[in-house]
Amino acid sequence: MGSGGGGSRLGSGGRGSGSRLGSSGGSSGFKNAGPGLSSGSNKPSSGWSSKSKGSSGPSLERPKAVAQPQGSSSGLGNRDVNRNQRSGDRQGVRSDNLSQRSEVRMERIDQRGDVRTTRIDNRTDRVHDRSKVRRDRVDNRGRNYWDSYPGWARPGWGYARPWNTGWYGGWSSPSWGWWGPRAAAWGVASLTTAAVINAAVNDAVNDHVSYIVVPNSNYDLMYGTIAPVGTDVVSFEAYSGDTSITMKADCRRGTLNGSTPNTIGEAELMNAACQVAYGSA
Repeated sequence: MGSGGGGSRLGSGGRGSGSRLGSSGGSSGFKNAGPGLSSGSNKPSSGWSSKSKGSSGPSLERPKAVAQPQGSSSGLGNRDVNRNQRSGDRQGVRSDNLSQRSEVRMERIDQRGDVRTTRIDNRTDRVHDRSKVRRDRVDNRGRNYWDSYPGWARPGWGYARPWNTGWYGGWSSPSWGWWGPRAAAWGVASLTTAAVINAAVNDAVNDHVSYIVVPNSNYDLMYGTIAPVGTDVVSFEAYSGDTSITMKADCRRGTLNGSTPNTIGEAELMNAACQVAYGSA
């Protein structure tokens, strides 16, 4: 029974003690607190702390604008200068590029000019080479003939011919019936004289050249191939370019391979062959 009473007092003492704690705790600062636990608007007795406006702390105040240097246009002036500098640099680069392109174009023009000059030189060389080759071919063929030339084909050839000579030529207008109209159409007055043809043959014989160039024509007459046929006709070989042509001329009638000449060149070829065969030398 006594233990039970002690427990009761302990329990009541605990409750009483708890009540006193509650009472003493009521004076801790919540006594005047409003229902919203507001922080209040009264200034503390010690005043606001000046540290809250420190320079390193955050601030809700709007920062003041940085003062511009005097003459507010100076900033724009600097940007203009920079833009002008950049524009000048770009123009300088463009000028350099244009200059380089111009130099490249001039080099290309020079190269094209050099190429054209080289091509012209090459064409000229080829023409010269072809002409030289043609002459060499004629000379080579003539050398073969030279080895088998008849005995009259030597200096003094006019007197060495073993057939009747001396009746052909010596006229300014041949006696051929067709000569007058054809000569007027060709615009010539006369054929090459006997003296010119004889001099060409003499030079060729002395130089061991097997042909003479027929005046006013594209023919080379291989004078060593001339052979009379009867007393009026002569056979011979000539070259027109690289083409060899065997012909017969009737010196009295004035026909070439049985027909009258169609060009002044053909008439001159016939005249040269007849002069070598039958003309005076």
